[in-house]
Amino acid sequence: MKMLRSCIFAARQPLLFPQLRSELLRRNYCLSFFEPPYLELMKPKLPIYENITVQIKGYDYPPLESFQKFAHGVAEHLNLKVEECWAHPARHYTVSKLKQQSNNVETTYKLLLYERDIKMVNVLAVKLPLFIEILQAGLPAGTTLHVFPFDPEHYKERYVPDHDLIAKQKELDELGGPPDDIGHENPFFAAPVR
Repeated sequence: MKMLRSCIFAARQPLLFPQLRSELLRRNYCLSFFEPPYLELMKPKLPIYENITVQIKGYDYPPLESFQKFAHGVAEHLNLKVEECWAHPARHYTVSKLKQQSNNVETTYKLLLYERDIKMVNVLAVKLPLFIEILQAGLPAGTTLHVFPFDPEHYKERYVPDHDLIAKQKELDELGGPPDDIGHENPFFAAPVR
């Protein structure tokens, strides 16, 4: 009852500017004349990871594709924004097994390593550990999972170089490069059409 009386008494008294200022300082409101206080409230209270790449590697193609679909679904279920998913070209490895106590090759294995990447943006710091734990719990055998910040150089590795085009470009450079004056703006219409 005593607390109720003090609240009613405080409500009846007009707040003077110094009291208002001390109240605002106590509540950590922004007191700038140029910036309204709601700008402070719009900032996220939790840290955010800007760009995250989830890399999945494995030697068996079907489980890798299935796991990428699973990871994408988990990300959508946790309201994580998946910006892009892509596949890298398969890497070819040759593994040789040597005979015991000799340098002679007993058997040779040819392996293909497949890789899938998922790029996520603006991931809340509290959701990322949960996402990683769910993925680790459902990780198929023989599949590895790596999570790291997005790197543009890693993104460029997904493109397969066209060796024929590179060879033709070198051949053109050896011959002196493309002609400077073709005579027309568009080389496809160099001959007059009749």
